[in-house]
Amino acid sequence: MDDQACAWRRRIDTPRAKLVVADDLQRLRDTGLLGLAYPVLVKPNYEGSSKGIGDDAVARDPRALFELLTRTLRKYTNGVLVEEFIPGQDINVPFIEGVGDDGY
Repeated sequence: MDDQACAWRRRIDTPRAKLVVADDLQRLRDTGLLGLAYPVLVKPNYEGSSKGIGDDAVARDPRALFELLTRTLRKYTNGVLVEEFIPGQDINVPFIEGVGDDGY
């Protein structure tokens, strides 16, 4: 189970997100649709602790998103997450899968 699914199961709000891979770029270029509200944050799918997220990781419109996705997918070829941007402090809560619901 991924982090977001774990949070949803426990009724913890998280930003809506979509995984985007290089094959999605043409469709996004044509439609600009992801079903997310702008601004959005683009970050590597398989990294953690804010790795790969810089000051230029926020897109405020479809054109900026397409340019950012094109650039980011060149570096992170396994895909990127596009999340609705939520202002405030980013909190990362690590967990160990398989320990059990009570955490022991």
